[in-house]
Amino acid sequence: MLKEHAATAAHAERVKKISHAVKSFSEQGIAFRIYHGSSNSTRAASRQEVVDISKLKNVISIDTTNKTAVVEPGIAMDDLMRYLRPYNLIPAVVPDFPGITAGGAFAGTAAESSSFRYGYFDRTVVSVEIVLGNGEIVQASPAHNADLFFGSVGALGTLGITTQLEVQLIDCGRYVEVNYIPVHSHSQALQMFEQAEDNVDFIDAIMFSNRHGVVVEGRLVEKLGAQPVTRFTRAKDPWFFTHVHKKIRCGPATDTFHCLTCHWTQHSRTYRQDSTIMSELVPVEDFVIRYDRGVFWMAAYGWAPNLWNRFTRFFLNFMFHTRFQYRVVHLVGGMPHIVQDFAIPEHKADVFLHYLHNDFNIYSLWLCPIKHDARAPMHTAQTCTEHTRYLVNIGVWGSPNYGSDYLHGDNYDQFVENNRKLEDKVANVRGLKWLYACNYYQETEFWRNYDKERYDELRTQWKADRLPNIWQKIRRSQQDLRLVAFGQWLMALLILPD
Repeated sequence: MLKEHAATAAHAERVKKISHAVKSFSEQGIAFRIYHGSSNSTRAASRQEVVDISKLKNVISIDTTNKTAVVEPGIAMDDLMRYLRPYNLIPAVVPDFPGITAGGAFAGTAAESSSFRYGYFDRTVVSVEIVLGNGEIVQASPAHNADLFFGSVGALGTLGITTQLEVQLIDCGRYVEVNYIPVHSHSQALQMFEQAEDNVDFIDAIMFSNRHGVVVEGRLVEKLGAQPVTRFTRAKDPWFFTHVHKKIRCGPATDTFHCLTCHWTQHSRTYRQDSTIMSELVPVEDFVIRYDRGVFWMAAYGWAPNLWNRFTRFFLNFMFHTRFQYRVVHLVGGMPHIVQDFAIPEHKADVFLHYLHNDFNIYSLWLCPIKHDARAPMHTAQTCTEHTRYLVNIGVWGSPNYGSDYLHGDNYDQFVENNRKLEDKVANVRGLKWLYACNYYQETEFWRNYDKERYDELRTQWKADRLPNIWQKIRRSQQDLRLVAFGQWLMALLILPD
């Protein structure tokens, strides 16, 4: 109890300094931005006066009775998981990448395979503490200052500075019982999302092509069963997407069918498609960040199949984690592939997936159902007027024509056009893109998706005029990089990970 009081007092002192800094800028009429200390965004940072909140990365208290944790916004998911492990608790939604912070998941957009039950990460947040643009410190929750609470969700910190969050936790055992269910179409995967049983705790899918995919179901369990135990976090462990790929049988490429993962694994005995194990146990800590190594599959791009093997994956393991990969992206100023996440209403998801296949042939694709809650305006397209039970997060990470049409200097205009086509199609199916990524909207295009009038009212009401608005934050984020040179990657390799 004394430790908790000390942590609370120390937090209050840190927030007091932030409040004073904000108040000073406000009184002088100086616009400012927030410095977090880390980022999982692929957008470029702006240059402005800053308020430094990088020291807000602590756990303040754990309530085991009500199953909540009070944390500061800079706490990373892997640090929070380690802190909670002795209590046999985890956040109800744990974003895929360990470096994602609680504050970033609330102010941005974050979901994972438990989101079919709980929604976006922000729907597991009980309350927040926010420093307004005039330095005032306020509390907000779904029941108190609800307009500020829901307005701040997905608004990228443009209504105020989140300095504390109370996060809902759930009980967990030591393992997740994982079942792999092969599917043969996008439609079949989407149908399985609708039919998920009550005892399923996690569900998502990887589509390796329009003909081959795997739905991944997980159930939290305490004791070891008869299934084998598989891990994904050590250098010697498999990457999750290739491990899943072993569960299916793709067949040879043809003029109308191609599997990029088969191309990467063609020389690998380790990843040969011969697995008959469709159920296994995975330690909870490994399961929730199973996509970290390999960054889903993006870290395999650029590797010749004969060089991408268990030895390179083992000895260069530090390169293949998301923290390092984001550092590379920030250093070189972009990436040669499309990296976008989209939230598509359930009744439009199949249409959008067929469009991706017919017009782009980008694979693999990640599919994740998300329980919908229309109260957060930045998470609901104002054009979406039909009743929507859930959204489908479609992760589009790669390049058209099975990876061959990547950005290489001469096709920059086509690269931009492809991103703009995707943004336009998402708007047409009443969906939204996640704003962590590079954006190619014009301002009028951007605001047709959101209620600008209501957003501006909230900024005025909650005194956020000295903070950049959301359009100002994303408008300069179009990727200008036209070619990723070898020297840039080499420089990134010389900057060893923390």
